[in-house]
Amino acid sequence: MPNLFREAQEIDAERFALYATILFFMLEQIILPIHRSAAIILLALEFHAYPELVDQALTPRTIKSFYADLRKKYSKDYVKNIHGVLKRALRLAYSESGLLAEDIMSKVSMRSKINANEQKEMQFWTIEEFTQFLNSSKYHVHYIVFSLAIYTGMRRGEILGLRWCDIDFEKKELKVIHTANWTRDGLVIQRPKTNDSIRRVKLFQNIMDDLKERYSQIETYRKEYGDSYVDNDLVCCYPGGGYIKQKRITEGMDVLVRKAGVKKIRFHDQRHTHASFLLAIRINPKVAAERLGMTPAMFNERYSHLLPIMQEEAVDKIEAELNKYAEKQLETAEK
Repeated sequence: MPNLFREAQEIDAERFALYATILFFMLEQIILPIHRSAAIILLALEFHAYPELVDQALTPRTIKSFYADLRKKYSKDYVKNIHGVLKRALRLAYSESGLLAEDIMSKVSMRSKINANEQKEMQFWTIEEFTQFLNSSKYHVHYIVFSLAIYTGMRRGEILGLRWCDIDFEKKELKVIHTANWTRDGLVIQRPKTNDSIRRVKLFQNIMDDLKERYSQIETYRKEYGDSYVDNDLVCCYPGGGYIKQKRITEGMDVLVRKAGVKKIRFHDQRHTHASFLLAIRINPKVAAERLGMTPAMFNERYSHLLPIMQEEAVDKIEAELNKYAEKQLETAEK
């Protein structure tokens, strides 16, 4: 990638404000040091966006067109993350650096509503499917990652950042207070982005058993590796204690899904699977939202399309109970 700071010095501010080079300059020089997701996003932009945007006029229309192209290739959440970083970068360029004459991003917004097509992107496993998947993956190095995803609904970064000190075996709960993020300098364990993400999660006995077994496994690894074991207190790590890269999880899951013979879903869909089960067993949406580290509004927006199905099931069950009661009353009257 070009040295953007040098490029910025070689052209005047008026020309600099017209081209998308400013976008990358702000990312590299200002946003990158303070935004935990910027490193990953900058690498993506460096590969995909720089050749396309650098010679275009920097306008709301240009940015919107860029987002439209991204949506064809990437998930809604990925595009939303990029939008968040660009918004901060260009607003700094306007308000603090004076490199832009207007706040371009005030005219660029992400859709807040999840449309029908985006809802269809969510895939869910049935109890039979995820049980089959976990049984088939039992002895895989990433098994505990998948078990945590399904039984707790935690995000991938939260799972990879989970430490043993965050788990209370007596209370059967864990605290989500760390998340793993890959940067140019490697993996960094940080606090979650929002206060809603910091939470306590009660644990099913299934995942409790898996965690206890995992702890014993880690103790064995410590003895086998001796002084060479890298002790980061991580629940999810390689036998030698090393960090697990997120892309390895995705690659491993694809292989295991084929092996188990279940429907292919994305890693994040295990979180959606957990949410669907919470709704299926009539957990209060507010409680479900807290468990997943979301606001109630976010939870309802993302999963509201499941509620009519749940209501239909509830009506069917109530009608069945009423019919049973009516039959008993009729039998009593006949006697």
